[in-house]
Amino acid sequence: MTADDGAQLLADLHQIFDRQVSTFGSYNLIYGYGSAEYPEPGSGARGSRRDFIVGYCMKPVEVVFAPFLLPELAPIERATAVNATNLAFAEVGTDSFYAVETNIGARFAVTVRDRVRMTVGGTTTWLEQRDDAADFARFMNEELSQL
Repeated sequence: MTADDGAQLLADLHQIFDRQVSTFGSYNLIYGYGSAEYPEPGSGARGSRRDFIVGYCMKPVEVVFAPFLLPELAPIERATAVNATNLAFAEVGTDSFYAVETNIGARFAVTVRDRVRMTVGGTTTWLEQRDDAADFARFMNEELSQL
């Protein structure tokens, strides 16, 4: 495992997000794992484990959940944007846990860690995101929860 492996993993995660979100350049990205629940039938297994690329931005305040498969690094469902127009509630829990629900009942629960061990393509890599995790915590506490 080398620093290049981590850089390649970050590039691959960015590419997944970029394919799902047309304005990808305006988002900060972070990896999180958790669950997604959708109100409409056939839109995903309720509450099952998901890996997410979470995009967030300040102007406008918005968070986007882009689920993908590991180790394939392939999107599995459409990305969902949550902002002032559809946010029902946002919860900042303990131990890097966050939950967001839309006004139509889509719910995302994610845990964001400073350092994550991921296996992709037979290679185990550490994804270092300490600074990003701190920035995301600030965003959730100060920006999204104020909407």
